Amino acid sequence: MTASAFSLDGTPWSLAAEKVDPQLLYAVALAESQKTVDGQVRPWPWALNVQGKGYYFDTREEAEDHLAATIARGVKNVDIGPLQINYNWHGHRIVEPSDLFDLATSVRVGADILSEALGSAPHDRVLAVGRYHNWKDEHRARQYGTKVLKYFDIIVKAGGR
Repeated sequence: MTASAFSLDGTPWSLAAEKVDPQLLYAVALAESQKTVDGQVRPWPWALNVQGKGYYFDTREEAEDHLAATIARGVKNVDIGPLQINYNWHGHRIVEPSDLFDLATSVRVGADILSEALGSAPHDRVLAVGRYHNWKDEHRARQYGTKVLKYFDIIVKAGGR
């Protein structure tokens, strides 16, 4: 993301528009998996978090291999892809865990999760957004929601909205 005009039009992120604001979902992805590449901050498609330890792979193949080995060991507490969707809690939303490395799939599933979170607290945006990350711990949800909404404000300003 740069300070110049920012648009998600024509990208897989725009697929989220029927459920949530694509810029808000992109802000979630920045909070979850941001990586700086060539001076630009962006969500990273091949990110994993395995039981609290983050990994950023250079290729989808490397990420898929690590994910397969992790799941083969019986570990299901894995956050996958740019939106860090947890396999244990949301595995029922996909066919294969590695599907979440596909941006369109990750955006679709992430939009569903964020939409449900937003609906859970329609009059408290910070809490609602925060529930994308943590549904049960209100303090952690609020911290996360505040972080995401700061990214969202930057994105909106960069896009001239």
